[in-house]
Amino acid sequence: MSTPKTIASPRPDTDVLVVGAGPVGLALAGDLGWRGHRCMLIDSGDGVIGQPRMDLVGIRTMEFCRRWGLVGDVEAAPYNRDYPQDNVYLTSLNGYELGRQPMPSMRENPYPPESPQRRERCPQNMFDPVLQKFAKAQAGVDLRYQHRFLSFEQDDEGVTSRLLNLASGEELTVRSHFLVGCDGGKSTVREQLGIPMHGKGLLTHTTNVIFRCATFNALHDKQPGYRYMFVGPAGTWATIVAINGRDQWRMSIIGSAQERPRYTEDELKAFACKALGREFDPEILSVLRWTRAELVADRYHQGRVFIAGDAAHLTSPTGGLGMNTGIGDAVDLSWKLAACLQGWGGQALLDSYGIERKPVAERITRFSTGNLQTMKKVPSAEKVNEPGPEGDAARAAVGHALGEGLKREWFSQNMHLGNRYHGSPVCVFNEKEDLALVAAENEDAVNYLPTTRPGCRAPHAWLADGRSTLDLFGKSFVLLVSGTAQEARALSEAAQDRGLPMDVVELTDPAIRALYAKKFVLVRPDGHVAWRADHLPDDMGNLLDTVTGSLVNFDVADDLPALYARLDRVRMKNGWAKPTPSLYPEPRQNFVPAHWRYADARAALHAAGRLVGTEWAERRNLIMANPIPGNDYATVRTLVGAYQMVKAGETARSHRHSPNAMRVVLEAGQGTYTIVDGVKVPMLPGDVLLTPNMCYHGHSNESDAEAYWVDFLDAPLVQHLGPMFFELHPDTLERADTVDPASPMRFAYADYLPRLLAAAPVAPGVRTLELGPPRLDTFDRTVIRIDADAHWHCPRDTVNRIFTVIEGQGHSVVNGERFEWKRGDMLAAPSWYVHEHHATHDTVLLQVSDAPLLHMLNWHRTGAA
Repeated sequence: MSTPKTIASPRPDTDVLVVGAGPVGLALAGDLGWRGHRCMLIDSGDGVIGQPRMDLVGIRTMEFCRRWGLVGDVEAAPYNRDYPQDNVYLTSLNGYELGRQPMPSMRENPYPPESPQRRERCPQNMFDPVLQKFAKAQAGVDLRYQHRFLSFEQDDEGVTSRLLNLASGEELTVRSHFLVGCDGGKSTVREQLGIPMHGKGLLTHTTNVIFRCATFNALHDKQPGYRYMFVGPAGTWATIVAINGRDQWRMSIIGSAQERPRYTEDELKAFACKALGREFDPEILSVLRWTRAELVADRYHQGRVFIAGDAAHLTSPTGGLGMNTGIGDAVDLSWKLAACLQGWGGQALLDSYGIERKPVAERITRFSTGNLQTMKKVPSAEKVNEPGPEGDAARAAVGHALGEGLKREWFSQNMHLGNRYHGSPVCVFNEKEDLALVAAENEDAVNYLPTTRPGCRAPHAWLADGRSTLDLFGKSFVLLVSGTAQEARALSEAAQDRGLPMDVVELTDPAIRALYAKKFVLVRPDGHVAWRADHLPDDMGNLLDTVTGSLVNFDVADDLPALYARLDRVRMKNGWAKPTPSLYPEPRQNFVPAHWRYADARAALHAAGRLVGTEWAERRNLIMANPIPGNDYATVRTLVGAYQMVKAGETARSHRHSPNAMRVVLEAGQGTYTIVDGVKVPMLPGDVLLTPNMCYHGHSNESDAEAYWVDFLDAPLVQHLGPMFFELHPDTLERADTVDPASPMRFAYADYLPRLLAAAPVAPGVRTLELGPPRLDTFDRTVIRIDADAHWHCPRDTVNRIFTVIEGQGHSVVNGERFEWKRGDMLAAPSWYVHEHHATHDTVLLQVSDAPLLHMLNWHRTGAA
């Protein structure tokens, strides 16, 4: 089993940095601390909840609260536990009641047989303090409010984050093994990861108003309810919920996706009066304008950085699943991070977080949007306010539609307890299943079926000692045996050898044995089933490696998409269905012909001379990057060309690097030099100068005019292969006392031009001369003379070329595209393109190409013109 590098790295400031101290961040930090790990939890706010965004603590979340010892705190929250929880559909509270779904108060709500807990009404301003208390009680949790997350950088060993203390203005740097963004729908962490979200997107612009009115229920003639839903001729337009079951109420003006109103206080009070059906004076405590959306992040992590809660999924609150799903994210992620911190969790365990939780988010967002649509688009509402038989019929139709349509929301047990991690890479699916039935169960919001099928929540049953089976799960794997512990000894010892925490529990009650179905059921720390069977596997190491994320199980891939998903988890790609082939019958070229004007470059460099100081003189250049998407450097695939300028009286720092380099001088006066390995080499117009790799070189302009030249380097090739080194000279400027006009690194224009003119023609009016020795292994330089009115046609081959016009004027055609050029211009002719050059004046071109490299590797080929 592999051990994450985290364990071997130096101790960071904290194990996990969590950004965002809402319910999800608090639950994650508390659970990590409960597992014995250090966690820093930061939030830019002060921890005070001005307007609660949630009020339902779902049954699965209450099971987690049971694990953490928080049930008493939730039940002791200030919400009135005797207040009825009916959902009521009305035209107004003093108008027509269209229907009602009776629901018991929290105190009277029975415990379902499927769980030791029940759902609770505990709004965020009451639930957050419970989770704050839990997090603060853990020795390893460092909770810091008034701290803003700025940015992060991650590497193989951890994550470095920048924070701002809003109280002091101090900027902090925090090093952690992992970073988790629980920072809401506008998550900075998700944005910096570059993770997009997809779904139906914006659903409504909604306005929430918290108002106080202790006598609200006395102002109407209806029986009290928790949620009042108000229907007009256009459908449901608002809701009012009993936010504390006493004197505070939350009115939500549902709105639409098209309009984004900003209501005045008088307008908000008018809405409240409209809902009540009479005048009254509500005391408005807070107003929250928010956007309702259905969006799920494309992925839940990248490297060591994760997202959870609203940072990963945005949903309509019509179902009460947003926060509860986020708590589920936290529990799923926490034990996996802990496993890797403790050394027994593998990479696939971290990868499984998004694989398991993203389908849950997609499920609950679809469900919640469906509830919203049922609520808003009620049929036959046009006459709902009219008296008489037609109005009665309309009201009956609306009441029936809402009553029946929203039962799946009010009784959505399966949305809370029935989330199955089907297809998870860290569960073992060793039984044949009806996939249509699995899909149907996933779509069923109401009917929860307790089962120990892999990926499901392990079912609740009461043990003889008064505990629930759920009380067995939390900090370790648990192997439940319908038999004796001795029968599981081999698997228990294999787990111990790997450092995997595993408890073995004997099931003796026949009813519980029947519920758990198999002789051996392995339950994960989060309470989901990892594996079950009637016999221990022959390869117990393979089983343990799978459930700890150290192995991906390919045997359960029933089709190619399933196989591809598993290949992705081990960072492999198939070779038979690649979207782009690796081998093809002839070269494919994504670089394009391109032309750059020296006049433009010269003007830009002259301006840069005013703005870029001498300390950057060796970098004061303009790169001719080929204009293809994603490229910001290479001119052709293996070479780059760049214009450079050194001002009069200026010296550029000496340096050396892995790439070979050369330059052709366009403008320079007497006293302009390049210094190569301690020797001054004069630079005059038309001269070509070499700088072999790892030779120190610098430039000095002792003339009274700016000097301009073109640099050529094989840096794109070096970058692709990897052996890039660069360093400045230890003396900043290399000392050079000797001037050598005849240096072998210099091909003086005055020397090579006569030889070029005397060369044998290669075509009518065309002569060529390769400059050298010395020669470079990766690119050559050839000067080309084209007489006025002559032209040179070149068939396509595998060589990449850059041309610079030393003298003359004309045009070139590359792959059918025409470019007009004159002195100093640069032209890119990528490989496998036919190109030809036409001179209108006597012309000298410099061609720089990677031909030596291609010939050396036997990659040079020619094609038909």
